[in-house]
Amino acid sequence: MARNRRVQLTTALLEEQDVCAHYALSACVATAVLAGCGGSQPPIGAPGAIQQTSALATYTDRGTSWMLPKAKNENLLYVADYGVGVIVYSYRPSQIKYVGLLSSPQQAQGECVDKAQNIFVTAGPYGIFEYAHAGTDPIRILSSPYNEPLNCAIDPKTGDLAVVGDPYRGDSDGVEIYKKARGRPTLYADAGFGSYECGYDDKGNLFMGGSVISGQLSFAELPRGSSTFKKITLNQSFDEAGGIQWDGKHLAVGDLYAGVIFQFDIRGKRGVEVGSTPLTGSGEVWQFFIDTDRIIVPSMFEFYSGSVNVYQYPAGGKAKKTRLNAYDPFGVVVSRARTDAR
Repeated sequence: MARNRRVQLTTALLEEQDVCAHYALSACVATAVLAGCGGSQPPIGAPGAIQQTSALATYTDRGTSWMLPKAKNENLLYVADYGVGVIVYSYRPSQIKYVGLLSSPQQAQGECVDKAQNIFVTAGPYGIFEYAHAGTDPIRILSSPYNEPLNCAIDPKTGDLAVVGDPYRGDSDGVEIYKKARGRPTLYADAGFGSYECGYDDKGNLFMGGSVISGQLSFAELPRGSSTFKKITLNQSFDEAGGIQWDGKHLAVGDLYAGVIFQFDIRGKRGVEVGSTPLTGSGEVWQFFIDTDRIIVPSMFEFYSGSVNVYQYPAGGKAKKTRLNAYDPFGVVVSRARTDAR
């Protein structure tokens, strides 16, 4: 599939580089993020733009993880940028500033956040990395015995961590669930269902999106407390599976290539579309993040160039002025400071 081919190509390109060249790439991309790619992108934030100081430039040149001290008291936007790591910004809807970089894992893909505002980052064969809010060193790295982790979600009821892997690169279809996000996972397998994306609703039911056949997205639910998948038919055609997130009322399911996010009511074995959010100007959208009346969207374009945009939710349409340049942004998530816990 297109997603699998892209990941393999990106991996191959990275493996051809030595460590020094790879760090140079990281520094180049981070600098591009700060500088706005030579002014080709609209300025970030309102009213001002990102300011690149000599201190920030020095940090990016090191190729190591760093974080400004003030970041611990701010809401933070984490952007999983494949081949670079996780780029960290202070997050206010009207203003976003570059405050840190997590260089490990460089093959960052999906992200999720728990109630403690710890961030989990999936990284293929390297496992799942957990970071505290504003932390620069992983709290722990969880291994995946069954699949190469691609995306993740946190059960709001139990704190369990669900991880789905690339169906074309793992040993088993289904989902791995780590109790309390610790230890060795339990595999809930379904031989006929390999999933790319996953997300919990507010009741602890887990939803997963897989391949698309003739416009029909393979979609399933693992109900809370169950070990058996329930196949769900969505009354909407898809090009490819995108992100999944509960928005407070409905289940939001993205279409990777179509630049749109659909809202569904789940009624037994059917998903009934009740709305949609068009993402004007977006590229490939993997794992978005809904922040009440805004949605933060990573977009990938050709030649490994991308951006992160903020849209009104659920209206969508034209992106707000907030825009960040990126290399291959796969996922985004917001971790809130303790003073702003919701």
